[in-house]
Amino acid sequence: MHMHRPLNCEQDAIFDETGLYLRCSMHGFIFDPKTGECQSPVCFGQRLQSLRLEEIDGTLYFAEKHLTLID
Repeated sequence: MHMHRPLNCEQDAIFDETGLYLRCSMHGFIFDPKTGECQSPVCFGQRLQSLRLEEIDGTLYFAEKHLTLID
């Protein structure tokens, strides 16, 4: 939403305790993994940025030409 951080930046997990939603470990916001849509009241309806991936010989690669990764 406002900080570019990995979903698992505070804990070593990206899903909530039910295993159904992606969860931001820093803020607790949850997202539908199929649509990227936020399910939390603070950012309800906003979406995560989707990225295209390619699988080559069993390895996943980002297929985006202009991708900025933030450490």
